[in-house]
Formats: sequence, C-alpha cells, structure tokens
Amino acid sequence: VLSSMCTEGDLLDLCFSLLQPYQLLSVELPEGPQGSHTTTTGTSWADACVYECARGRLQRLSVTRIPLSSRPVSCCRHPSSTTLLLGLSDSSLVLYDERRGVSLLAPCPIPPVLVAWHPAGGVVVVGGGQGELMVLDLGLAPLGLTLVGEDPSPATTTLRLAQHLRCPGGLEGLQWAGGTGLEGADTLMLAFHGGPLAALRFRLGALSGGQLGPGELLQQRLRCGQVDQALGILGAMEWSTMGTECYRALTSVTDYLLRLELDQTREAQLEAALGVFYAPPRPLSDSVVLEYRGPISKYARRFFHHLLR
Repeated sequence: VLSSMCTEGDLLDLCFSLLQPYQLLSVELPEGPQGSHTTTTGTSWADACVYECARGRLQRLSVTRIPLSSRPVSCCRHPSSTTLLLGLSDSSLVLYDERRGVSLLAPCPIPPVLVAWHPAGGVVVVGGGQGELMVLDLGLAPLGLTLVGEDPSPATTTLRLAQHLRCPGGLEGLQWAGGTGLEGADTLMLAFHGGPLAALRFRLGALSGGQLGPGELLQQRLRCGQVDQALGILGAMEWSTMGTECYRALTSVTDYLLRLELDQTREAQLEAALGVFYAPPRPLSDSVVLEYRGPISKYARRFFHHLLR
C-alpha cells in the first residue's frame, strides 16, 4: 500500500482525474443514516473533493460543497472531468459544473439509481431499479427511444426492459463499451441482479455521422426544430475546454433563428444564445473572450438589425 487516509464522508464516487494523473476526485456524503445530514432548511449536500498523491502521501487539496434538494443515490463524472451528474432520492437530477460553480436541476420520471455518461459526453443514460432506461442530452432534456424492427414502435422517452427481457431482478449496472471505434462506443452493457447480462446497441442516424457528442446532438435538435433543447446543450458546454465546439454551436443556433420570422419567442431565444457568451453565469477567461468576441459581435449586430426591421 503506497498511502492511505480516512475520508471525512462516505464515498459515493472515486476516480483518477483525466486532466491531472496524480489527483483523485471523490464525491462524499456526510456520515450517518440517510437524511441525518439535512440542514434546518431541509436541504442536503454532497462534497466534491480533490486529493493528490505526492511524495508517497495522500492529501486533500480542496473540497466544494454542493447544495442539493435531497440525498444523492447515484453519481457519474462527465468524460471531461469538469462536470458531475448526481441522481437524487426525490427523482431529480443535478448537473454540477465544478469550474463555473453552476448547478442545473431537472426532474426525472424514474428513480435515478444508475447513471452512465457516453464516452463522447453528449448523452447520459439513467437507469431505474426496475429496469427502466432513459437517455438525456447534455442539457438534461430526454431523447426519444424506439426499438429497431420491421414494425418500429413510436418513440418514447422511457424504455422498460422488462417488456423485452426476462429479468426478475432489478438493474444493477450500466457500463458503456470503451472502444474508440463506432462499433464499441455505442454499446451499453446492462447487468441485472441474478442475471442476465445484456448489451444494448444504439443505432444512430446518418445525419449525426454516427456520433453522440454535444455538437452532433445540438445539430440534431435544430433539425427537429427543438430550439430550447439545443439552447440547453449550448448552455452546458464548457468554453474553456471546447471553445471551438461552443462557437460552432452558438453560430448554428443563431443562424437557425435569424432565418426565421422574428417574434417574442425567437427574440428571447436569440438573446439566450448570445447571452451564453456575453452574459455567462461566471465570466469567461480573457483568452476565450479575445479569441471569439470579434466573430460573435458580428452575430450580435445581425440580431440588432433584425430587431430594427
């Protein structure tokens, strides 16, 4: 054993950082029975901690307290290592951006017992204990699911596996295949209590290029006229780590809206799209602002002229 230490809370999640190989990232819950750590206002919390292994010793570098509406029951870290998704006992989801300190809350129709991000980071699968599955995009908006067959069924946001598999036990594990090719990255392993094991293959449309990244999902939302969902994806993208993709997404949404007849809804959506750059929850870095303020200001002027028509 190289080193060991006691944590201050019960571990809900622990992994190595993909950005700093000598750091460990944990999500910890205060010790004690469920519900014992709620505050006088009825809220709960989880601690996101960073540990470093240096000179053969573990030490905690930082801790960030995340306020929550109820006790977390599941957790999964985004492939970018900068965002946490927490499933709560009150059937809600919280997407917490550690760099910006911003939380996005969304209701979940099924108990979020299991959560698993796709390796490309554009979608997350949420599993309920009785074999229900949902797929949500980066903005926590549900995606429609339909089984491939000769007579395809209508799309639904919840897939109930018990209708298609003999699985007397509950769902216990979700794991995406780790292959870098398209064949592996779109296969999800399902583990049930007492068996069986199953694999769910996602057949993606040709328009998305067979990809499940945030940019591809945003473009697909626009093709379907789902502007609010596209804005949700755009708002959850991180400029500091994927600036080019964020800029491309912002211009795609803005171009789409500028081609439509202006009304109050379109005006609000254009303001929201440009506000991702001009009025973010926390200021963007100087390097990001300097790189993109020129081309984005052209879209702001187009919006202004659009208003004057």
